[in-house]
This record gives sequence, C-alpha cells and structure tokens, in this order.
Amino acid sequence: MSLITCVLEDGCNLQRIDDYYSRIFHEFKYKMKCGKKIQFSGKFVHVNTISDAGKPLKHPSDVKISYKLAMIIVSDFANDRIVFFNLFSFQYWFSMPLNRPSKMDLDDNDDLIIVSNSSQLFKIDLRNRKEIWKIERVGLSICGIAIEKHSNRIFLCDISFTNPCIQIREQDGTFLSNFELPSALLYHPFSIAFDPICNNAYISCYYQHVIIMRSMDKVHDVKEIIGGYGEDIESLRQPRGILLDGKQLIVCDSCNCCIKLFSLDGHIIKSFGSKGIGLDQFRYPAAVCLNELNGELLVVDNTNHRILVYR
Repeated sequence: MSLITCVLEDGCNLQRIDDYYSRIFHEFKYKMKCGKKIQFSGKFVHVNTISDAGKPLKHPSDVKISYKLAMIIVSDFANDRIVFFNLFSFQYWFSMPLNRPSKMDLDDNDDLIIVSNSSQLFKIDLRNRKEIWKIERVGLSICGIAIEKHSNRIFLCDISFTNPCIQIREQDGTFLSNFELPSALLYHPFSIAFDPICNNAYISCYYQHVIIMRSMDKVHDVKEIIGGYGEDIESLRQPRGILLDGKQLIVCDSCNCCIKLFSLDGHIIKSFGSKGIGLDQFRYPAAVCLNELNGELLVVDNTNHRILVYR
C-alpha cells in the first residue's frame, strides 16, 4: 500500500471533511430511508460552474459525489490529477496526482476505483489518501466503469477495436468473467448503468451510436432502445456517459453536444444544449452525475474544460 501525495489549496483544512461527515451521511441516510432521493427536474437551470482547482481544469473526464466525505470528485484528465471540491460550496479542497485519470466509481465505503491511462485500475482509500491496490493492465481502452450495487462487482467497458467487451471484477480487482453480448453483434461499450428494479443494464455504444438494454440474467436478451446515427432529437452521435435517474435515462450525446433525457423504453423526453461555450451549451459532454440530496445534475463539459451544475 503506497501513500499518495496530496496537494492542498492554500488554507485548506482537511478537518472540514471530518466535520461534515456525520451530518451529511445521516442526512443522506434519512432521505434515502424516507424515499426522498431527489431526481433531476429536467429544467436545466444553471446553478454553478466548476472550472478552477488551483489551476484551470483541462479536459475533465468524469465526476462523482462522495456523500460520506462531502466531496465532489473530478478526474482532471489532461492535468494528470484527481481534484476534490466541497459538496456544498463547490470550493476547491485538494488534489491527488494520477497519470491520465478518467472514469471512476465509489464503492460502499466510498473508496475510489479509477481508471488511469486507459489501461490501469486503481483503488484508493480517500480518507487516508492511500493506494489500496493497483492493476497494471486491465484492458486496452477502458472508457467506462460502474459498480453494480447488488453484487458489489466492478464492470469495466473496454472500447478497443480488437477486443471490445465489458469485464466483471471483484472488489479486490480479481477478474471474474465478461458481461456477454450477442456474438453476432459487435458493440463498442463506452458506459454502463444499472436498473436494480427491472434487473437490466443500459450500455452506451460509442461507434454504433446507440444505447442498448441487456438483461442481467439473460445473455441474448439485448435490445437497441435509443439512437442510431443522426443529428435529430431522437438520434445520437457517439454517446458517452449515461445515468439512470428513476424512470429516465440521461445521456451525454457527445458529438451532438447536448444532454438528452429518455424514458427507459427509449422515448425522448427532452434534449438540452448545442455546441458552444454558453451556460446552455457544451463541447463534447463526457459524463453526468446526480446529487441525490438536492437533484442537481453535474455535467462534465470536456472540451470547455468545466463542470456545469444544473437543477
């Protein structure tokens, strides 16, 4: 286990993380227990922009929220670091160096599992800022990661041309199997999200410009439910990150430079955004994350080098 150097903002006091821990965790548990997980409204009212963390963000790749540590976590890809912000004030707290960090997820303990350099996989203890384990080569081009909460297993999307697949791994990184797709269909999976109620997985397929739904139990129960190449409201161009939010699926339609909301059976609900630098515009959105405490949606606006926050 190796120690990861932490770079603090001037005046940053990590004790604040511990100060927030009890309050935010108990508030979150209460809201979840009472069924008060708040979904995104779909109104896209701009709340905040995160673009600076000691120095400007550069091609951020992903964003996640740790409720237990009251943090917003951003993989700042081209700056070779992971950056951490206050969940309430959006203030920059500190950063950790990591070569080309990209997609990530948090386990039940809020330890961070993150892809580095498209092929390495790390698990990091955020409380003590220590590396728990590292795998040097998990794939050729890992573009997506998600932890399936029922099994607590790690799903990795490898978009490589030679071996596109979805790996399943244990929490210690041990390889278990591939999450099979029909052999007659060559999909290039970029991102995956899970529906625990219907026991389905939703997968964005980058080069096929579609979202597919696959039963967790039946290998051949696969349907293309969203997309097909195009610029119209129901089509997609190189979809990236996806998020299951209640009865809607939120999709980063990367090359159409917009965020689209669909019903779980594939009907368009709303499309928001266009190509540009305005607060209602994007340049190749890469990922989305929901703050379940207040329903705010965080959008990784990759080539505008920022995270946009909407309610």
